[in-house]
Amino acid sequence: MTEVQFRLRPVHSLLDIDIPSIQEHLAHLGQGFQVEIYDDRASDAFFITVVVDFPDIAASSWQRVKKAILDLPEVIVSVVDKHGKETPIETVRLEELKSILTR
Repeated sequence: MTEVQFRLRPVHSLLDIDIPSIQEHLAHLGQGFQVEIYDDRASDAFFITVVVDFPDIAASSWQRVKKAILDLPEVIVSVVDKHGKETPIETVRLEELKSILTR
C-alpha cells in the first residue's frame, strides 16, 4: 500500500469543510483504498488532512482518487509531501505524484 496525504482548505469558511460528507464521498473509492481524515482545525489550523492508502500507484487508481477529491465542493486540495510542501492537486500527474512520494 502507498500512502498519499492531501490537505483540504476551505474556499470561504471553515464551515465549508463537512467531514461526514467527505468521508461518505471518499468511501466510494472502491476496494483496496483506505481513507483516514484528521481534523487539524482542532489545533487552530485552517485545513483538514486526508490520507489515502492506495492498493497500487497506477494511472487508474490515481485518476479515481483525483476525480473523487476534485468533486468535493467548497475546498481547495493539495498533495502534501513528507516535508509538508503542498502541490495543487489539479497539476499533479502520475509521474509527479511518484516524485512527490519520494521527495
